[in-house]
Amino acid sequence: MVTGVASLVAALLASTSPSVPVQQPNCSTLLPAAADLEGSQVRRPIATIDLARLRDVGRSEDGLWDDSPFDVSPDGTHVAFQIRQADPVANSYCLGMVVMDVRARGEPVVIDQGGQFLKGTMSIRGLAAFPLGTAKVIEPRWSPDGSAIAYLRSDDGPARLWLARADGGGARPLSPPTTEIVDFRWSTNGSDLLIATRPSLAAAEAGIALEGRSGFHFDNRFSPAVRARPFVREPIPTQWSAIDPVSGTQRPITTEENLAISGGSIDPRLPTGPRLVSHGLAAWSAASTERYGSPRILKVMDPGGEVKICGDPSCIGLLTFGWMPDGKSLWYVRRAGWSAEDMSLHIWVPGEKPRLRYKAAGILSGCTRADVDIICTQDSSSQPMQIVRISTVDGHRTVLFDLNPEFRAITLGPVQRLHAKNRYGIESFADLVLPPGHQPGQRHPLVVVQYQSRGFLRGGTGDEAPIFSLAAQGLAVLSFNRPKDYFEDSAGNWEAYLRAILHDRIDRRSILSSLDALLDDAIGTGTVDPAHLGIWGLSDGASTAQYALLNSRHAFQAVSLATCCEDPNTYELLGGPVLQDWLSSFGYPSWGGAKDAWADYSIARNAARIKVPFMLQLSDSEYMKSLEMASALRALGRPVDMFVFPDERHIKWQPAHRLAIYDRNVDWFRFWLLDANDARSAKPDEMARWMTLKAALAQ
Repeated sequence: MVTGVASLVAALLASTSPSVPVQQPNCSTLLPAAADLEGSQVRRPIATIDLARLRDVGRSEDGLWDDSPFDVSPDGTHVAFQIRQADPVANSYCLGMVVMDVRARGEPVVIDQGGQFLKGTMSIRGLAAFPLGTAKVIEPRWSPDGSAIAYLRSDDGPARLWLARADGGGARPLSPPTTEIVDFRWSTNGSDLLIATRPSLAAAEAGIALEGRSGFHFDNRFSPAVRARPFVREPIPTQWSAIDPVSGTQRPITTEENLAISGGSIDPRLPTGPRLVSHGLAAWSAASTERYGSPRILKVMDPGGEVKICGDPSCIGLLTFGWMPDGKSLWYVRRAGWSAEDMSLHIWVPGEKPRLRYKAAGILSGCTRADVDIICTQDSSSQPMQIVRISTVDGHRTVLFDLNPEFRAITLGPVQRLHAKNRYGIESFADLVLPPGHQPGQRHPLVVVQYQSRGFLRGGTGDEAPIFSLAAQGLAVLSFNRPKDYFEDSAGNWEAYLRAILHDRIDRRSILSSLDALLDDAIGTGTVDPAHLGIWGLSDGASTAQYALLNSRHAFQAVSLATCCEDPNTYELLGGPVLQDWLSSFGYPSWGGAKDAWADYSIARNAARIKVPFMLQLSDSEYMKSLEMASALRALGRPVDMFVFPDERHIKWQPAHRLAIYDRNVDWFRFWLLDANDARSAKPDEMARWMTLKAALAQ
């Protein structure tokens, strides 16, 4: 049944699928060369290709969603993970399943190589499988006997379940080629694998394809800016079955297996949701207060029903946790410090005070336990991702694998962390990056990059503004980390929370207050030219840029946006009925405020006030939202240059696009802030067009 449905969907959609030339990626550098691991005494300037070719494990953003990309072998001696590296020339990715000894810095061994980049999906406002451009975290799982590793892999089709021998002796697919596997785990019998699918999703897609023959009914299944066909609406249930890895035969899951999938027996004394059980003790995370979005803490219940709460201040901000081998103590990782800029590892014995084991600025992500050590990825402002082992005994940190040792031979600009409180008393921070050759007394044009500045300073949220490459061209960069959401109401649930932060744009005003304060601090260092400022943003960062252009006390001379914009006549319309209904429930567009909501926010409404040049590099699933703004500016002769990237999402995923966007952003800000017309990467026709825009602006 599933195979027939999937074939029907493929046939009906074939006529609308673009033909894209396929080029095999060059994967010779998937693992670092020995010479790179040894380092080099000779340093060179950074190039955008260095950033585009960075190796990654797990997350593709800042680790807020902390699914672990690691699995530790049953004997605790080895860890499995997928490594990926983009190839902009082939517009593809190199992917490898890797096994590495965690007891020492052994050589990583690739046990399977190949497959395609798997993008994540989400459910949003009832639309199922809404496409994202972020990487789906591949979570390998060791067999109970430690001989094999199961994982998801895609090859010109849906994600299938694969099995590789841990010794590198071969890998093969297990599940059918037409069935999308959304989750899996090993069965309690230790030999079969349990796989999760959503067959009704494929059936619903087939129904939509058939509906198209007589016309799609325009209703709350549509998101017009994303695509001109309906989405499937939730709920779409997940269906579990068992597969024999030897024969490939499938069977229904047993009652015992179903119980294991659901997390064990349901104790009415425990809250719903994920929990970890050890020696009769159940541990889970919970909100620290009744206010929506409050930091999380740990709770533990013993067999008698007594609940102990980790109420110490060092418990607040919990991200991930697990039991230690003794089954009586837990490890956990939390955000800490000014505006949660740091991350720390703690050990907690319920009933006792937590013990700090490790703390560092930057990101610890995907953490999991290997015996008494914790394995994580770690990166910081000037250090790309590494795989580290942290001792829970004494906090000693060991670098197991430097994913990008080439950066030891690359010169990066100096980074200074700035801190500020805004007018609402909310903490925020930013990183000021100066050109590598900065000399005392020099003042540089500055580009603001948003909206997270945790971990390695790559390209801002969305990874499109290459921070160190901009600095290498003589520009200062302020990598701005937006403050936490600000609202004044109690907000006990999601709806109340949204009303609170959106009311009269109070959260947007808080963000701008932080940005203005940190710009003041950057200018106050004497290294920044306040008459030559630029700003870049995506999503929330683009909204901040839009608001700042009309309300900041600082004037910007160049803008580049990766998403755009919110204006009166297009934003809700292009979201479709489902977005219109949702926005209306919050009193959009005033959000409950008394004044004209667009007077100090809409670029289109205020086009006559705007004289700053705009670069728009947008996905084909979002660019229509910019047309009202771009048309209004062009009608007044304002400089706007727009590029649309095919088959892209809110976060762009294609390596060729990322490199092109990197280079164009560098050239754009050099042109407008440094008056550089010797475009290093822009095509001649682009430079001629920009010269025309500049001449028109001067008039």
